[in-house]
Amino acid sequence: MSVSISDNPAVTNQKSVLTKTQLELLGAIMPKLTRPTRSGFLVRGKIYRNETIGKLKALGLVKDGILYGRPTLELTIAGKVAVTRM
Repeated sequence: MSVSISDNPAVTNQKSVLTKTQLELLGAIMPKLTRPTRSGFLVRGKIYRNETIGKLKALGLVKDGILYGRPTLELTIAGKVAVTRM
């Protein structure tokens, strides 16, 4: 069962739900500028751990994607709305 975007607190009030690192990662994700590492993903020159990414996935803000045959991170619709409201 999924939560609607308007009922997701990570979208409507992200500063009280997300940590500073999670907010930073959410604003930095661009599929062409992400690549996997052993411990997480390299996003615009900074490595974010799998735990941080997993929490954003659990909130429905980020999903796995494939770009040019390699794994990457993508924002979901809810993630895009959250970024525009930051």
